[in-house]
Amino acid sequence: MAEMTIPLLRKELLNAARDGRIVEDSALRLTVNPLRNILQDVRKTPRFISTVSQRG
Repeated sequence: MAEMTIPLLRKELLNAARDGRIVEDSALRLTVNPLRNILQDVRKTPRFISTVSQRG
């Protein structure tokens, strides 16, 4: 499988999730954490989902 790195800003993810609905910032965290668990991804050594500080 080829590695694909597509950085998305928090704002972009929230806008996609909103789609005309009211979505709070905490919804992103509450969604990403279960995804990490399903993918067996670890924050300190991520394979799929990484957080880049100070990027949005």
